[in-house]
Amino acid sequence: MNSHRTAQSWFGQAFLDEHTDLIQQERARRHLGDAPGMPAFRDVHEQLTYAFTHGLITAPPTAEVQALLAAGDLAVRDAVAEDAKEQDDRSMALRHPLLLGRWENALRDLGHQVTEQAWVKSPHGLGTLPDDFYALPRAQAMDVLNARRFLAAIQQRRTEYKRCIRQLTLALRERELNDPRTLAFAKAKEAANQSLSDAHPAEYAFIRSVLRPHEVRDGYLPGELVGNDQRAQIKRDVLTALEQGTWQQATPPRPQETQAHQTVHEVQR
Repeated sequence: MNSHRTAQSWFGQAFLDEHTDLIQQERARRHLGDAPGMPAFRDVHEQLTYAFTHGLITAPPTAEVQALLAAGDLAVRDAVAEDAKEQDDRSMALRHPLLLGRWENALRDLGHQVTEQAWVKSPHGLGTLPDDFYALPRAQAMDVLNARRFLAAIQQRRTEYKRCIRQLTLALRERELNDPRTLAFAKAKEAANQSLSDAHPAEYAFIRSVLRPHEVRDGYLPGELVGNDQRAQIKRDVLTALEQGTWQQATPPRPQETQAHQTVHEVQR
């Protein structure tokens, strides 16, 4: 994942009005007229909703999809839990573009709910059981093991969720690349991004300084960070610091060690 593009995307959201004006100026300078592409989005789920609504991606809105769209969060969470338990029988409705965001939210909530019962520190990994587990009464030990099995199922579904997101965004990206007019607008946006970072070099440098410790090599973030709760939290912290003017006092957080980081460290040693 390109770290520079991530920084530019967050930067554009931090200075949304100014960024929008710069994009319009670049389009006017290049005589491009109205944009044929998609507007700026808060997240990938908003992008997919727009794409579905405007016919850029198609997926049948089945009766089950319609029911889940109208359901409350608790009902959706129950459906997600049931889907995770039935590993060989997937609910295709949850994989509909309009439901991916609610699927992710429910998976995240379920993971956090079972963390303590599964004797893990994070919902993103199981790790090994401590020695005192083996001294538990059988019934209590089975509760822990069942919680760990459920958490493993949740983690598997999170992997599937990320795969769905990648497939859909790749399809949208390929569609854009095949449109020369869209490419011209992309060039105008790149120029606007550069103008914005030139206008606020210190703030842009702050975002880069936050992302840099997470890079596996210069300018590239680990793939595990895509759609990760950690990335979402970093983004929220960055935008909050810029909005509140506290970014000059903010200290970039130390990244959690990933397999990609470990591999790089081993090569460097």
